[in-house]
Amino acid sequence: MNQNITVRKRRIKIAAVFGKYVALILIFLFLLFPVYWMLVTSLKLNAESYQVVPTLWPEVLSFDGYITLFRDGVFFAYYKNNLVVSALAMILICFVSVFAGYALSRFHFKWNKWIISTFVFAQMMPVISRLISLYGILQRIGLVDTHIGLVLAISATQVPFTVSLMASFFDGIPRELEEAARVDGCGRMRTLFGVVIPGIT
Repeated sequence: MNQNITVRKRRIKIAAVFGKYVALILIFLFLLFPVYWMLVTSLKLNAESYQVVPTLWPEVLSFDGYITLFRDGVFFAYYKNNLVVSALAMILICFVSVFAGYALSRFHFKWNKWIISTFVFAQMMPVISRLISLYGILQRIGLVDTHIGLVLAISATQVPFTVSLMASFFDGIPRELEEAARVDGCGRMRTLFGVVIPGIT
């Protein structure tokens, strides 16, 4: 009797493990399907891509899209612009968020809570609701259709979140470390870059 119960429990355990792995495989395939569909569609002819009943595999393999992509050279220009804008926006966002987050974390002044509340409120507002006003501002200062204008636009949407995030990171660093660094003769900037920032990375 006990042996039957043990065998039954073992079977239930094996079935549970098997079911878990089947579920994980199904989820994995579900998440990979958009990537598969994108690659398959890129190898189809235009007529086949717009069929009412889609095909899971191209009837005729066509590399015309890739040939046109690399022959025209427009793709590389877009990619270069993307890299330039992303790098500049990253540098600007990191620079602003580090200093602003450190100031909000360490210097408690009169408008501290109001500034944090404004950043939280800005994160709640959808980006699309700010596009018209943002476009008007960039148009007035002549930065429409420029790299700098796009960098500023991206930074304006991300800075509230990154400043709040950095402020919470700095709050987790004990102040005693900064006091010890100050006793050793470190200034504010050296303490920030030599003690605080390494502590959150």
